Amino acid sequence: MSPKKGRKKDPCKDFFTQGRSLEEVTKIFKNFWERATYAPELGAIAGTRNSGQGMAASIRLGNAFFADDDKTEETGLSWSQEYNIYVTTLTNLTPRQNRALTILHEFAHALGLIPKDRDDPGQSTKNDAIIYEKCGYILDSLPWRD
Repeated sequence: MSPKKGRKKDPCKDFFTQGRSLEEVTKIFKNFWERATYAPELGAIAGTRNSGQGMAASIRLGNAFFADDDKTEETGLSWSQEYNIYVTTLTNLTPRQNRALTILHEFAHALGLIPKDRDDPGQSTKNDAIIYEKCGYILDSLPWRD
């Protein structure tokens, strides 16, 4: 099946809609985000409840998700002299960009598109790389600061 005439390839949309319509994915995301909870006890930046279960999945956000500096160890942020802002150590994303990556990462878990990575930092890094490969152009276009 060839793409519709005039449709530009969008790797991020294509990744998240695998086997689902854009309407369905939009509804699942709306539900996923509306059910988001703050979990200060969470040692990670975020986590997904009911991974792979679509509408039943929800995101939990830990303290590190909201951090703009390196005061919370789990952020993975360090000061960049070059950019004059905190950035993630592995990807040079700003806190805002990293929050967006985190949400996309957890949503990919909700849809069952990436392997589970709880307690496996190596797999989590690989999953981030998949999301960045597909959606990095969107993350890179976000303003660095509010």
